[in-house]
Amino acid sequence: EVPLKPPQAADFVRTFVELLRGKLLSWTGLHRLASGIAMGIVQDQPQGFGAYLIQKEHVLLGELLEQMHSFHESGTVKQCMVAALARTSGMFYKALPELDEFLLRILDISAPLLESEFVLFFPVLHRFAQQGGKRAKAPIVQSQLHMRVARMMEQQVTLVERSYRHREAWETEQEKQVVGPNMNARQKVQWMLAFFTALASAGLQAEDGGGHGHDQDQHFDAFICVEVLPILVRVLKRDPHMMDTCGVMFLLASVSRSPCIVPHMPDILRLAEDALPAIVEPLGAKSERAITAAVRIQKMGLGPGASQWPHLTLSAGDDRAEMAVRRSFLHVLANAGFAPSQNPALLAVPA
Repeated sequence: EVPLKPPQAADFVRTFVELLRGKLLSWTGLHRLASGIAMGIVQDQPQGFGAYLIQKEHVLLGELLEQMHSFHESGTVKQCMVAALARTSGMFYKALPELDEFLLRILDISAPLLESEFVLFFPVLHRFAQQGGKRAKAPIVQSQLHMRVARMMEQQVTLVERSYRHREAWETEQEKQVVGPNMNARQKVQWMLAFFTALASAGLQAEDGGGHGHDQDQHFDAFICVEVLPILVRVLKRDPHMMDTCGVMFLLASVSRSPCIVPHMPDILRLAEDALPAIVEPLGAKSERAITAAVRIQKMGLGPGASQWPHLTLSAGDDRAEMAVRRSFLHVLANAGFAPSQNPALLAVPA
């Protein structure tokens, strides 16, 4: 038995693309073909096939996904598409000029995948935003994908608030439970916060690796102020974990000079005692509100162990995360703590 090499396997994929383009397959044959392609990529057979497709045959991979998308009414085909994307773009995508056309192709077919296959597809979008920088941010914003994600985030935050009202643990929607990887409402919010943070930080690093390459994106900042800012305040109200807090405070700091943040400053400072006890309290101190919040978290089964989501973690550790939150919080205070001018939030909110 002689194993195939990645270029030989790519030749087979070209044949499959022509079969899909000509619509020469029965419904059963379509499912068998899509499942076989996805299985080969997921199992990395031949070895290195997923990396080879995105690095050397990204045009072929884009054509394959576009042809499969023409049958997106099939749930099996959509699952195979996101599995292939997760093992190619989700692992090996980089901000290279030759991948720009591939990125545009994926964004064009992203709407149905985002709605029905969030668990596997959204990490791919996050990698696009994180690794692509300004090269990926522009097409993502132009495709209005960030608006769609904001609406989904508001829905998930509503589910989080509902779980608090009913004193239940975080739960996914029962009708969408499937065999395989799954996320609850809080974990989806964490991914969306990470996505917006990656888009907001695109362009912060200069070409020489320094930190002076920030290019203000007024369109995206306006989007954060109008669409996302009220949702961020709602996240702070529901015992955010460090992952949530890092994303929320970074986004607040990014628009802290905007007049849109003025109505929210009293709420932000009032919630800081519960959400940021390590920042606003003396070392080792525990206020009554912080103790009450800790008891509430424990009753709902949301202790530190329950907050760990293995696919999205803080690589820098809690100490670096706390330092980042402290820096963002001070930035917010310095730029917007005096607002509103007739009744400054720093003076209006009791210590």
